[in-house]
Amino acid sequence: METLTEQKLPAITETAQPQADGRIWYFDRLRVASALCVVLLHSAAAALRTSQPRLGWHVLNLATSLATAAVPLFFMLSGALLLSDGRTKSLAYTYRVRLPRLLVPLGAWSLVSMARAFFTTLIVEGRADFGTLLSTLANIFVTPAAVHLWFLYALIPLYLISPAIKYLVDAAPRKLLWYLMALWVAGCAVASVRYLLPASAQYTVTFAFVEKLGFVGGWLGFFLLGYLLSTENICIKPLYLAAEAAVLTALIAAGTLIMTRTRGYYDESFKTYGTVWVIALASALFLLARYFDFAPRFPALLKYASDLSFCVYLCHNIIIACLATLGVYGESLTITAVCFAITVVVSTAISAAAGYIPHVSFILTGKSRIKLKKTE
Repeated sequence: METLTEQKLPAITETAQPQADGRIWYFDRLRVASALCVVLLHSAAAALRTSQPRLGWHVLNLATSLATAAVPLFFMLSGALLLSDGRTKSLAYTYRVRLPRLLVPLGAWSLVSMARAFFTTLIVEGRADFGTLLSTLANIFVTPAAVHLWFLYALIPLYLISPAIKYLVDAAPRKLLWYLMALWVAGCAVASVRYLLPASAQYTVTFAFVEKLGFVGGWLGFFLLGYLLSTENICIKPLYLAAEAAVLTALIAAGTLIMTRTRGYYDESFKTYGTVWVIALASALFLLARYFDFAPRFPALLKYASDLSFCVYLCHNIIIACLATLGVYGESLTITAVCFAITVVVSTAISAAAGYIPHVSFILTGKSRIKLKKTE
């Protein structure tokens, strides 16, 4: 029998291998884990920005260094799913089915976010801030109503071009797709160095002739990367992947600490999503999850949690903002842990309730219905 260090990542050709119902277990695991990591990132934001580097700060810095891979993983999962699905070539399917699943919840949660901000100002300050409300509404096509909704503003354009990208990945040789990845990584590497330089020196470090392609340093790279990593024949020992993830997490945490002490304020240049170390970390975690693509002990529960994860992402920051108004937000590790726990429980409850109600479910979750089903 092979030991853990001798085992290799199963090769997957053509497409990711789904279960009988079309689900891919490691995709579901990554969705749930990424949603929790995003909640952690936002729950820890105040403590990292307002407290001095001491034990609690170091713990959160290390935890959020690992969690930084969550958002790139969401883009990678989207690419892996859409670019492995033949229906992606259909413009009709894209516009009638896929885009509404993003646009309708985006509109709904944008309105909820605006209402939360309006009533918070009304209750706390005793004034009706119609000016900010109208300004937010007027700029809704340019600026998200809440900071965390930027994700959909980046994802929707990828959905719009996904039919063309699908034709590209189906027709192009693999070496051409990896060539595009090399250009993207090269651009991100230059940007990674630039982030670390003083502002006066940043203009001298550029990869302008490639950056003009637009996708270099952008989210399209993660979109394609997810597809390639989910379909490529790869043989890597899981222990090596785990070691890589640990080293990269430590590197990001150490870099964040050094930059914070050097600049005198919390600096998350090392946690920027487009840096090469975050790309490498997300890739290692994606492949590690792919290696452990086995049926879970409670498959129905995993599917249910995965289906809820999108709504959890959409509503969690609103809950964190409400907790901050109530004082459950601050410098200590304990308060951060309490904020995280409450946010996970409440956002999951809201998502479950929304998913259970017909019509409301689609508006708030993008799915017609989310129910915990008994599986065979």
